[in-house]
Amino acid sequence: MKNILTFVILFLFTKITFAQPDVKMPYFSINDKRVDPISFMTLLPENIEELKLLKPENAKTYGKHASLHGAVIVKLKRTVKLFSLNDLLKLYYVDVEAKKLPAIFSYGFSTDRLPIKSPKIFQTTLTTIQSVGVKATNGKQEKYLFIVRKMVDDKWKSKFASEIEAIYKIFYDAANVYNPKQDVIIVGK
Repeated sequence: MKNILTFVILFLFTKITFAQPDVKMPYFSINDKRVDPISFMTLLPENIEELKLLKPENAKTYGKHASLHGAVIVKLKRTVKLFSLNDLLKLYYVDVEAKKLPAIFSYGFSTDRLPIKSPKIFQTTLTTIQSVGVKATNGKQEKYLFIVRKMVDDKWKSKFASEIEAIYKIFYDAANVYNPKQDVIIVGK
């Protein structure tokens, strides 16, 4: 019942608009700081001390965006340290100028990626980051910053497992908008 209720709440306040090129995400806050939504995907569920999902009418104190799309408020355990994009670039010895490039976050296989819309407010923990680098797209000269998350088990052992699963569904749906799955034709037996 809790799972169904969580999915219904997220469905009601998350307006993913497929007609527009931009996907509408809820407002995200980690430890009382506004963060880029992708920051949530860099967290380990067991590091979350408190997680609140707010409908738009209950999220007005977090600003106009939250009052339109709802809010996800996260409080981490005290031992968890957050790093900014600048910190991440320094730790991985990537030229700090790379922060001017479009940033992509990959959370699984090659098509499982999302753009980081607000790199200035992107926050991450180091425990989930596998690599950070600059890549070129399909032989073109266009470069982008590529951040790869380690593969994680989606069977979370967290008291917030159903809420996290519902929030991840928002990201998976958004990834399908940005990177539509291609039809696969299987030849042979």
